[in-house]
Amino acid sequence: MKWWGRFLLITILFSGCSNLNLSPTPIDDGFEHFLWVGDDQLQTGPLDMQTLLLLELAGDSQFLRMHRAISPRFTFVSAFDQEEFLQSTNLQLMDVVIIQAFGVQRDFSDEEFKKNAKTWVDFFKNQGIQVAVFYPWSSAVDSVSERERLDRMIHQLGWQEDLAIVPVGPAWQSALKIRPDLQLYASDGIHPSALGVYLSACVLYASITGESPLDNPVYTSIGFDDPDEIVKLDGDTIQFLQSIAWETVNDYLQKDEFRVIIKR
Repeated sequence: MKWWGRFLLITILFSGCSNLNLSPTPIDDGFEHFLWVGDDQLQTGPLDMQTLLLLELAGDSQFLRMHRAISPRFTFVSAFDQEEFLQSTNLQLMDVVIIQAFGVQRDFSDEEFKKNAKTWVDFFKNQGIQVAVFYPWSSAVDSVSERERLDRMIHQLGWQEDLAIVPVGPAWQSALKIRPDLQLYASDGIHPSALGVYLSACVLYASITGESPLDNPVYTSIGFDDPDEIVKLDGDTIQFLQSIAWETVNDYLQKDEFRVIIKR
């Protein structure tokens, strides 16, 4: 075989092998695709559909599509398993990923969180996908010091990686400080009640749109204890939860230290 023939053959083989490592070509179908990554707390409600309902009745959902990748290992606390994750979703469609910072696990160090979170973030950034951190509520039994530790880690991550932080946890803390009788937790003290799902969705609505959820006409929600029961919330409670969600996001905006609005 002449030298040019060998060169051509080597070039073809090399090109074929190289293509295996290329990132998938994004698909532009005219929709904006959100991927929700986390554990089963995201399925309560389900939270993505509750958020989509708020967006829909505000006239802001026509070109949105929601997707989920759910596993106990799909939070920033856990080491990133690329093979397991790619089996659960099609990244070619995704524009934004909202990934849960932590679940119920607490036996991890600050360094473990930082290392694992960066691996997750770098993976999505390399795919050209925007990353937002879903800062969830703490459990009802978490100590003040543990909540402060989680808060510090999430804000350090958001600052260092320039990520949008969706401050659901801070909104819960603000609501319970004003109304400690409010039943945001389900009976297990971990998952959200219908009220907790509604408040969380209002914060997500504000972070996605950059607008206040006040006066949004959605009055229903679904909680963890009775997932088949649609709960109708009273007007005063709805107004309180909407106000807390917007005050929390607006407080971040005024301080201008961290991003809380997801770029669209």
